[in-house]
Amino acid sequence: MAIAQIQIANTDTDVYTSTNDSAITTMVFCNTTVAAATLTVYLIPNGSASGDDTTIIKDLNIAAKDTYVFDTSKFILSNLDKVTAVSGTNNAITADRKSTRLNSSHMSESRMPSSA
Repeated sequence: MAIAQIQIANTDTDVYTSTNDSAITTMVFCNTTVAAATLTVYLIPNGSASGDDTTIIKDLNIAAKDTYVFDTSKFILSNLDKVTAVSGTNNAITADRKSTRLNSSHMSESRMPSSA
């Protein structure tokens, strides 16, 4: 995985856009300033927009010089789905993520019997 740190602006900032099917396994958010900053993160399906229905983290307060690691949930994204974030303070928070591309060995087989 290449390092892909992104400075989070005080407007929607794309942290990751999926190519094909992929899974986000870890997201790291670091407040690099000397004051607390808030963070909101959205998981947005292709063709949708950020909003209450796509929010996964809402107004998280990250203390000055602190880091928040989000690794308790794994998110499966389809092609062009994206993770977007907004900081209450422009460029106070740096984001990084760990993702993996999914292939047929990652997908579970259907339990539905084939039709005869």
